[in-house]
Amino acid sequence: MMNENNKQLCVLCQNCQSSNNEGSASETSESCVSKCQQWLESCSLNDETRSESSCGLSSSIFERADTADGDFYQNGIIYDRGVLALSDTSGKIEYYEAPSNPNQNVIIKDCKNVLMGSLTKVYGTVNIIKNESNTVNNMVTNNIFLNGIAEMVPTKKVNVVPRRNWVAQPPIDPPVALASPAKLVIISHTATEHALTQAENVLLVRNIQTFHIESRRWSDIAYNYLVGCDGLTYQGRGWGVIGAHTKGYNDIAVGISFIGCFLRTLPSESALHQAKALIEWGVEVGAIDKDYVLVGHCQCCPTESPGRRLFEEIQTWDHWRSTDLQKLAKQSLPQSRPSKDYSQVMMYKCKKVLVGDVIKVDGPIYINQSAASPIQEIVTNKLFVNEVAKREEYKALNVVKRENWCMRDPIESHEYLKEPAKFVVILDTQTLCSFTREGNVMLAQQLQDIHIDEKRWNDIAYNFLIGCDSRVYEGRGWGTIGAHTGGYNSKAVGIAFIGTFDNNLPTPSVLDQGKSLIKYGVDIGVIDPDYKLYAHRQIRPQSVYPGEQLFKEIQFWDHWCDHSRK
Repeated sequence: MMNENNKQLCVLCQNCQSSNNEGSASETSESCVSKCQQWLESCSLNDETRSESSCGLSSSIFERADTADGDFYQNGIIYDRGVLALSDTSGKIEYYEAPSNPNQNVIIKDCKNVLMGSLTKVYGTVNIIKNESNTVNNMVTNNIFLNGIAEMVPTKKVNVVPRRNWVAQPPIDPPVALASPAKLVIISHTATEHALTQAENVLLVRNIQTFHIESRRWSDIAYNYLVGCDGLTYQGRGWGVIGAHTKGYNDIAVGISFIGCFLRTLPSESALHQAKALIEWGVEVGAIDKDYVLVGHCQCCPTESPGRRLFEEIQTWDHWRSTDLQKLAKQSLPQSRPSKDYSQVMMYKCKKVLVGDVIKVDGPIYINQSAASPIQEIVTNKLFVNEVAKREEYKALNVVKRENWCMRDPIESHEYLKEPAKFVVILDTQTLCSFTREGNVMLAQQLQDIHIDEKRWNDIAYNFLIGCDSRVYEGRGWGTIGAHTGGYNSKAVGIAFIGTFDNNLPTPSVLDQGKSLIKYGVDIGVIDPDYKLYAHRQIRPQSVYPGEQLFKEIQFWDHWCDHSRK
């Protein structure tokens, strides 16, 4: 028969307890002890698949020895160290002891039935974090705390798709944490197609991340979070991480982008609710300052994002402010003196500019050296250029600026023409065409990637591109030297129609955009009034640009020359 001490030990093991109850004479005292020890050693702390009964450690034998030593929560959130003991004081377990150097922060994820103290039994993954860098980083890495907040009203309405669920690429460089809770929440749109299903939004988010990493050369997707019209929130860089969404504001802001283009329409109601709940969640977990300022992307830089219609909507949201953001961004304002003196400095509707040692200017700065060409002075004189654009004859001219179709920066600064362009060269891109803004933006981005990454050119080759959606997409822009026609780039403007036009023509409205664009260039002084219009194939006999039908069409345009250039 077992002695009393062995019997107390075997109460911990259901297998041995079963043998004792059956009164098996074959079980000796020594074999019971050995079997108990084997069962205890087999109860791994890292095995998430074991049930309580399979390990044989019954929770009913544990109780708190001293409730004053700390707080214990059954949902697994443990803030202070507790002391646990066996209710039957005659039974002792000495296999697991409290660490001699307790850690400052213990995170237990997706766990059940967790006891912390001198005796620790854990079912689930345990992450122990040391050496936290700052308060925001502590809160973001404390998943227990975040998950606890997520269960509260109203943030239970936030449906977050984690990075792993949309198969995100890992960031190129380690994320950099915000120094303090974000003072700004910046709303933007992705200027892409929108989607109503999770599968389609996952594809869009992955494409956006690929573009930001491979084409923009950023470390990761630019935004902290993206909101889809399917009513789901897609995790970008996440809380407490510096993004790449708004130059000059990334280190004090959270960037939230709606997936789609919202110039004339609004995102779905569920998407709008998601964004509001997401911001509330950020405030609750401490990633966003409770006195944050909500702004549109267009308030921070010259862009149409988040789209006129969506921008009107967010102006009705809590914390939106039409304000000068310089005070909020002053911590990231450069304090350096220009490296040289300039004879002429022009500034128009500027933000965050320092000139010299003391002068502060609210806006971008245009600096013209004394050697600047007349064309450069015209192009940088935004007041004059915009006044011409207001004329009645140009109201139908629909130009999408570089920054509004997410164009990459040129490798080097553009060079300017020395005089108005004497030639206008018409091409097509010999690609697919698109009747939507989103489709044409994607095609233009792909062309720029090819020209920079494969052709090794400084930027996209053309000065302007014209899409079958009747929009003009700014390439290198007015007065700059392109890479469209060797031998003529320094004296010509290159205009490319997006598509292949061998067997059909662009619509009349698309053709009218091309004609109006050329006339506008003449009126602002960057195209010579006596310019000559050529097809690319006239200058380069081996060229197929533009397609046969478009080539025949431009022969009826003003200033077309009917002979090939040598």
